[in-house]
Amino acid sequence: MASDKKTVFDLIRDIRVAMMTTLADGGTLRSRPMWTTQAKPSGPELWFFTHDSSNVAAEIKKNSSINLAFSSPEKDRYISLAATAEITRDLDKAKEMWREEFQQWFPGGVTDPDLTLIKVTPARTEYWDADSKKMVQL
Repeated sequence: MASDKKTVFDLIRDIRVAMMTTLADGGTLRSRPMWTTQAKPSGPELWFFTHDSSNVAAEIKKNSSINLAFSSPEKDRYISLAATAEITRDLDKAKEMWREEFQQWFPGGVTDPDLTLIKVTPARTEYWDADSKKMVQL
């Protein structure tokens, strides 16, 4: 399992934006770009910043099943990650991942009252390996 985690992290490390899909009201799927914040793996989870008042936070609070899609066409790399998401206010984790460029979205900084984190725990990962011309499941 540790090698699977490393493989996934190696595949997504340089991809700055993931498309996060949640289940919206009425049963429709909704995708939006989310900035990838981790520079190194810190456990089995992936983490994202969001606003507690956002639609994505509300949708995750109602249904924790999500999907993340990562794409790097220049490297012919495509990753789909089915996961469980959780909204959390982990100040230590927020401080660990904080970058100055996030100030534009969270004017109050790391302690902005609307800042919250999305903790994503992968359940199933599929990626397309261009070299072997096959889909790999982890």
